[in-house]
Amino acid sequence: IPADQFFIGSFRTALESDEVITSVHIPLPKTGQRSAYEKFKNPANGYPVVGVAVSLLRRDDGTIVSCRLGLTGSEAHPQRLYQAEEALKGQKASAAAFAAALSQGVAGLKGRSDLFASGEYRVHLVTILAERALTRAQAG
Repeated sequence: IPADQFFIGSFRTALESDEVITSVHIPLPKTGQRSAYEKFKNPANGYPVVGVAVSLLRRDDGTIVSCRLGLTGSEAHPQRLYQAEEALKGQKASAAAFAAALSQGVAGLKGRSDLFASGEYRVHLVTILAERALTRAQAG
């Protein structure tokens, strides 16, 4: 089951009650692929209020071949910013390209509100943390 279909809620997966995970396949990174993770953690329990994972594959000239942006904490279950991922393909890795793609990518997020943060604040954190993670990933 691909990860973006596996997680369906907070602490819930697509597994049936009698199923267990017997293996996990994580492909080896390709040449030129970099990743980074940024989180804003809750000081009381260490769980991320929002976390952003980035996998970025780019050519030597800085052109982005592919990008994956995964989120935790911002919504009820892990999400991907598919729109931002698509917007970055073929672009030169830069702060301006990251900001433009992320503004499109977060447009559909509502953000969940709870005792730790409002939905609006979580969406704001996604933008900040995603920019940081993209910058770190592109720097190698």
